[in-house]
Amino acid sequence: MGRAQVNGLPGDSSACNVDRDVSTVSFRLLEIRPHLYGGMFQNPSFRNSVAYQCFGSGVLPNWPVNLGARTRRDDDLLARMRDYGLAADDVPLALVAFMIDSSALTDILDIRFLDMWAVRRPCVLPDSQSLVSAAFASLAAPRRGAAGRAMFEQFQDHLAKLREDSAAFASVTARSHFPQLPPVGVLPGMDEAGATKFFEGMTYRGPVHINAAQVEPLVRESLTAPAIRSGSNEVIWLYAVAENLIDGAKASGDPERPDPYLIFAAGNLPYRADACFNLHRWNYANFALAG
Repeated sequence: MGRAQVNGLPGDSSACNVDRDVSTVSFRLLEIRPHLYGGMFQNPSFRNSVAYQCFGSGVLPNWPVNLGARTRRDDDLLARMRDYGLAADDVPLALVAFMIDSSALTDILDIRFLDMWAVRRPCVLPDSQSLVSAAFASLAAPRRGAAGRAMFEQFQDHLAKLREDSAAFASVTARSHFPQLPPVGVLPGMDEAGATKFFEGMTYRGPVHINAAQVEPLVRESLTAPAIRSGSNEVIWLYAVAENLIDGAKASGDPERPDPYLIFAAGNLPYRADACFNLHRWNYANFALAG
């Protein structure tokens, strides 16, 4: 803020001597104490584990079990950071994990990961503060959908980063790096053999075929569904998009040839691959499971 010169008025307390008022923001780096996230810094699943502590227990499958005893959902790790410098009007931008190597003449900063979606959320109304019906109100509040979008984005960003090192990615599995998975995720560049390796030890079915028009509704429907626990035996559906496979049969040099991908979805979500007359091609359809 700049101030104009005044004569005969108190210098700093006069309201008429303001020259300009510039709005600014400040950036701060807050330490998350190890006891808040349970250590495990060197564990390959560390990034995923910390991210889901930020999403909170409200995204886990067992949250509604004792619904009457629940309070409103919260971003658990971020909520605990309110005792360590995170103010109510602060906007978290990213989760940064780094180490400092002091063995050389000058300290070397080794950034392990920069995770934005672990802490970022779209602007939505908060859950109800009511002490009587807070948990029930959480079931319909928009905040849960915002957390679901963050879970989806966080997985896609984390997976893309792992894929940058193709040699190291060969040993990556869901169970080794993702204790929790979003209820729906996209696996770019992955075929059935790649999915078999990624979901090693887990229970999955497919790939079965869906149409391209079903992809976005499936993702949007998943935004309020609970996370998948990769260590459990809950079933996962693998979907291949028929049009992606059809166009993928074009010559390798064809500019219209799409990159392959698969979609995984929690078994608790409605099954999407029932064959429908006049909607599915006979050689890219499946035997119906329902009815």
